Amino acid sequence: MAFLQELTANKNKLRHVHTTCTTADGKQVPYIRERWLLTLGFCPDNSPDKVVGVATTGLLVGSQDVAHDFDLLKHHDITHVLNVGCGIPNAFEDKFKYLTVNLLDTPEENFSSHYEKCKEFIDEGRSLGVVLVHCNAGCSRSVTIALAYVIEKEKISLEEALRRLKETRPSAKPNDGFMKQLKQWEQSTMS
Repeated sequence: MAFLQELTANKNKLRHVHTTCTTADGKQVPYIRERWLLTLGFCPDNSPDKVVGVATTGLLVGSQDVAHDFDLLKHHDITHVLNVGCGIPNAFEDKFKYLTVNLLDTPEENFSSHYEKCKEFIDEGRSLGVVLVHCNAGCSRSVTIALAYVIEKEKISLEEALRRLKETRPSAKPNDGFMKQLKQWEQSTMS
């Protein structure tokens, strides 16, 4: 406790530090906590997310936290891991079969240009075991790929596929651009 008291007593002697952050478009701006919360559009949550969502039989959705929890992967009988995040290492390459597809979680990203290889991997994985598709947060990119797969394979509506997934993964929420693409996907696969 003495150290904390010493810090508190000397806080006026601390140097002021300016922190800069680089935005997605490369601009350097001063860090101001309140501004970054507004820029993000959400309050960052750093708590672990170990919720596994069920898109359909043999196809699960989760965050990178799920993908890095060996016991959780084994508990769900996962044999294949589809990583659609950016910068997420595959944690257990000697234990599971992996496919990594770098998708950005931006409205402009076209998921369909990557879909065929994802579908082939999911088909193979489901024939041999269980597939986990994950991204960073397990809310947008992974959900989008899983929804596209379920819509195409089961010939159900986007609304129904999303409703079913949200029963087990309430945080499932593709970004606006992915939702528009999924609506077009639904129309093209249902016709």
